[in-house]
Amino acid sequence: MTPERRIGPEALAAYLDHLDAADRAGAVALARGVLADGFSVADVLVDLVAVAQREVGRRWLTGSWSVAQEHAATHVSEQVVDALGATIGPPRRGHAVMACVEGEWHALAARIVTEVVRAAGWRVTFLGASVPARHLVSYLHQTGPDAVLLSCVQPNRLVRAARMVEASRAAGVPVLAGGPGFGPDGRWAAAIGAAGWGAGAGTRSRCWNGRCRPRTPARRRPRPTSRTWRCCTGGVSWSGSRSPRWTRRRRAPRTSPPASRTWWTR
Repeated sequence: MTPERRIGPEALAAYLDHLDAADRAGAVALARGVLADGFSVADVLVDLVAVAQREVGRRWLTGSWSVAQEHAATHVSEQVVDALGATIGPPRRGHAVMACVEGEWHALAARIVTEVVRAAGWRVTFLGASVPARHLVSYLHQTGPDAVLLSCVQPNRLVRAARMVEASRAAGVPVLAGGPGFGPDGRWAAAIGAAGWGAGAGTRSRCWNGRCRPRTPARRRPRPTSRTWRCCTGGVSWSGSRSPRWTRRRRAPRTSPPASRTWWTR
């Protein structure tokens, strides 16, 4: 992002007016105009769209806006993100997978991070909101990405986030966590095994670029059909070959959970 310049409050106020009116065309035109003024895609996403969405959330929380108004404004911002993403060139670095924790339906922040990381040169596959852990790990084995970007907005999804981190690490893919769901300063991200944490799109992108490097050579992992692997999710093990079929079997019950996991088990 451009360190010397900041998008001014006038542009932010005008963008919020477009959101208030559910004016997609005006919001997209304003964002493209800021881009034409010399700001980067990451600048517009982080300093305009993301900041505006925080204000949208505040207005909903205080009752200034109804749920319908918040949804309409968020939809406009999603279309702005799409328009800005269309201006990003082809990838020149590695491959990442972006997913929201299972049960997490707030996906716009993850979309913004996806485009910021894409603007930094990475190929990013966005899997959307509420991705089940077993489906995520199946996709990782199919595609062999360099890392997983995991978004969690609500702390009550932390148990599921821990399962997704464990599943990803079992597949040999590191996880970079992001969002307030991982606690103040991301203190719970490291506790559940994430390789790093970022508070917002800008810090997550810097953390990502500092910690992750594409594999050399960058190619899809082999997909043996006979190898058995396991993704542990609570008291259930999902096992089988690297194929869409799954068999479910229960582990022997424990008298007590391992000491390292007692903090997130119920």
